Amino acid sequence: MKVSLFGKLIREARLSLGLTQQELAHRAAVSLATLQNIEAGRANPELNTVSRLAESVGYRLSLTPHQPRIDDLIPYGLPLMSETPGPRIRPTRQSLIEILNLSAPTWLNRRLGAREHDALIAFLSALRDHFPSVWKELAPNIRESMKKQRPVRAKLRRMALSFLAEYL
Repeated sequence: MKVSLFGKLIREARLSLGLTQQELAHRAAVSLATLQNIEAGRANPELNTVSRLAESVGYRLSLTPHQPRIDDLIPYGLPLMSETPGPRIRPTRQSLIEILNLSAPTWLNRRLGAREHDALIAFLSALRDHFPSVWKELAPNIRESMKKQRPVRAKLRRMALSFLAEYL
């Protein structure tokens, strides 16, 4: 049985409060079947349903802007060791483009450590030279700033390229 993270959270919170599914469903103004399906991972609830359930067990749903970190590119092939362990995502072309367009201009214009900067330049260089269709989808300011960068270490570039080739 597949259980979603949200379904598991709601079930654990409900049990810790000593509530039955029927009691929680009544509190949150959702049907018992909806709650059962959410807890079992068989539902795709609307945002207002998620919010009502969360608030009924003492949580508040909030959306905050996410500013990607340079480490977020490691699963895509950024040749850098991660200091923050976490789940490995299956990178997609579109998510890579979104992260780069959102954050690369900031990363290129602020002071990164020497290792992070070299890794980012190697990564972008591998994209530019071997994946032109992806390169064209990057923001113009990223492409322009790469013209000003010094050459990168070949080893870092090869490492980035081998990972990128796997996903793109």
